[in-house]
Amino acid sequence: MKKLKPEIEFEGVTYLFLTQQLSSIPEYVLNDRIGSLEHSRELLIDAIDFAITGI
Repeated sequence: MKKLKPEIEFEGVTYLFLTQQLSSIPEYVLNDRIGSLEHSRELLIDAIDFAITGI
């Protein structure tokens, strides 16, 4: 399950990217942008791809 829930670091804090909950985030929770996860882009895309295809 590590591939489905990768750890990402943002501003020195480690977070779990909960791929399976991505579609359940209400729009009002997504406030102003505070930074970028560009450095974790490939890891996040791999997690989303794994959630969709299982590969």
